[in-house]
Amino acid sequence: GFGRILHGLAPRVRHLVAVDLADNMLDALRAHAKAYSNVIPVKGDYTRLENLLKKENLLSRTESPLVVCLQNSLGTTEGGMWKAVAEFRKVAEPRDGDIVVSVFNSEALEEYGLPLYKELEGMVGPVDSERTDTNAGIFASKTGYFSQWFTPQLRAELKEKLDGTVLTEIRAPQFTVIHVTYSARGAE
Repeated sequence: GFGRILHGLAPRVRHLVAVDLADNMLDALRAHAKAYSNVIPVKGDYTRLENLLKKENLLSRTESPLVVCLQNSLGTTEGGMWKAVAEFRKVAEPRDGDIVVSVFNSEALEEYGLPLYKELEGMVGPVDSERTDTNAGIFASKTGYFSQWFTPQLRAELKEKLDGTVLTEIRAPQFTVIHVTYSARGAE
């Protein structure tokens, strides 16, 4: 995204690679990154994360990488959210790293999500009531914006596809945060 969490992450890590595909978000990300000498903004598609990091010669800098995908970015992934999860694993798992993902809960889409999207209508467009399915956790706008809110089944599938040791799972009414590690596998 545009870097709203850089202030929380940058002081805690050696290197921070921040990835976005959209030019307008990347411009904002680059502006926010100027405040930190250890932040490297990169234009790219995180459904091809391993190749992107190799191409940018950044993979060797990550000894035990932490891959972070926040605020339902996974639910808006074009090109397949499971492909993105597989890419996160390609980066984290062989290097004894961790992955942290936060997703919106489908149970909150009607009460919390629809009013939120109404406030963001200028950015995402008006709700497409024919394609939005609150029971399935699907939000669609008339401009083509799409967001998958995670049902209990999808959250279970996410943990299964992450296939690491779950260190933390925080479930709030609107969202769930899952933190998995692969470093414990080396100790087995």
